[in-house]
Amino acid sequence: MKSYLKELAIVSIGVLIALFVNNLKENRQAANYYATSMKTVRNEVQTNYADLKKVIERHYSLLDSIRTHRSDEMSLGEVIEKGGGLQIATSSNTGLEFYKKNNINLIDFDVMSRLIEIQSISQIA
Repeated sequence: MKSYLKELAIVSIGVLIALFVNNLKENRQAANYYATSMKTVRNEVQTNYADLKKVIERHYSLLDSIRTHRSDEMSLGEVIEKGGGLQIATSSNTGLEFYKKNNINLIDFDVMSRLIEIQSISQIA
C-alpha cells in the first residue's frame, strides 16, 4: 500500500509538472502572438494614416484649383482634371479579420473596439 501511494505521488507530481510546463509554453506563445499581432496592426494603421495624408493633400490641391478657376468658363470636370482628380481614401483592416478568424479572445477589448470602428468607417466610404 505504501509503494502504491509513493508511485501515485510520483505520477501526480509528474503530471502537475507537465501541466505547469505546458501552461508556461501556452502563455509564452499567446504573448508572442499578441505582440506580433499588435505590431502588425500598428504598421497597418501607420500605412493607412500615410495613405490618408496623401489623399488629403491631393484634395487640398484640388480645392486650390477650384478656388483658382471658379471664375473661369471651365466645366467642373475640367477643373477637377486640372486639380489632379478625385481620390477616395482606402484603408485596410486585416488585423481585425485575422483576429476574427483566429484568437479573438487574446486581444484587448479597447483595441478590438478601435479595430471594429476603423472597419465600420472604412465600410461607409
